[in-house]
Amino acid sequence: MSGLNMIRERRSSFTDVCFSFKDEKESCKLDKIKTIRDVKSSSKLLKTEAIFGKVVDISDLRTYKTQDKVEKKFFYLAVADKTDSITVMVYGEERFKRFKKRSCYSFKNVIVDGNTIKVTRLTTVLKIKAFKVPSKVEKDAQTLRKQKPVSPTRKTPVKVKGSDPGKPVKSKQVKTGTKSQETNVKPGTTKVRSDAVQNVKIKITRIIKCLKTKFHLEAEFNSKQQKVAVTSRLLSKATGLKLQDDVEEKLLNLMPISAEAKIQGNKITEMKIM
Repeated sequence: MSGLNMIRERRSSFTDVCFSFKDEKESCKLDKIKTIRDVKSSSKLLKTEAIFGKVVDISDLRTYKTQDKVEKKFFYLAVADKTDSITVMVYGEERFKRFKKRSCYSFKNVIVDGNTIKVTRLTTVLKIKAFKVPSKVEKDAQTLRKQKPVSPTRKTPVKVKGSDPGKPVKSKQVKTGTKSQETNVKPGTTKVRSDAVQNVKIKITRIIKCLKTKFHLEAEFNSKQQKVAVTSRLLSKATGLKLQDDVEEKLLNLMPISAEAKIQGNKITEMKIM
């Protein structure tokens, strides 16, 4: 039986293959998940908490000026879940092309500013499996762009002269052998040692980045959530998926994926679907 068929057989007992908050909590167990309704009522979201949302609408790129009069870019998203909708303000032109209408994402380590959340350089945004949003909630989300949004420079969390809102000021030093390398370590994720070789059972739960020859993933093993990389060829062979344009969507629909893997440093060198 191919890896793809094994995954499908294991998932066949689910009556609804669409994403739900309950399924994500039980399968990933990574973040504490809050609904948009919870966030709007409490006006806060802890760094260990995340929200999941479907992008209903995307604004054009807009500009604002820093305290040093430097012009920067930002844009708005209208995001909805099963409970409510909210405006999401995203800083940085580089993220504009990463969001697609009707796709779903998780947002962690954001700033809550009234009925708006702000995505900064410290925010972790991951694409997740698609889930259904009630038609009324989605219709309400489409009206968010008509409302007056908050200012992009209001309530910025990091007060550093000349910096973007939320931009990390200093990176951590990680020593490898006799050399020292700089890396930005995001909270809640463990970085695998570069010299470690492990034979472990893993549960692949998130896609961080999808490249032509390599996938950067988040996987749960050794009771921790860790970042790993795997070649597209090895992942295709293990799962039975063909390397086509929609491979990312198909892979998301199969998650979580349980496998036996050999990991050297942060690279999966061997992999077999369980």
